[in-house]
Parts: sequence; C-alpha cells; structure tokens
Amino acid sequence: MSASDYGIDLKKGVLNKGSVARIVRVMKKASQGEPVTVGFLGGSITQGCLSSTPETVMHTLCISGGVRNSLRRRLPM
Repeated sequence: MSASDYGIDLKKGVLNKGSVARIVRVMKKASQGEPVTVGFLGGSITQGCLSSTPETVMHTLCISGGVRNSLRRRLPM
C-alpha cells in the first residue's frame, strides 16, 4: 500500500520548503568553534518519554540528547 492508494498526494503535504540559509550559517559558526544554541520543540517523544530518566536524558535515549552528543562529537568545543 502507498499513500496514493489512500488518495493522499504527498506533493501537496509540503506547504513551504523554506531555505537552508540559516542552518548553513549556524553550522558554519559552530564549525569555527563559536557558541550556538540548539532548541527542540516537542513533547514526551522528544524528551525520551519512558526511555529516559532525569539522569539519562542527555544520552542517546532521547532525540535531544542524541543530537547534542552527535554535535559535540563533530564540532570543536
């Protein structure tokens, strides 16, 4: 089964692709060792729901912790 089997046109699901200019600017800044702030919008899934505790939230068990750890491995501090 695919989306078209249900009458869903995936091309109409994207209202605005936007621009990557801001993320490119932030990543350039971060790669030069300058401080950047990363924020997450979400709820229980973003925070790890039942897979994390206050002690483990900064590990890869939740989306925000996984992204944080990934950026720290790849970018200068």
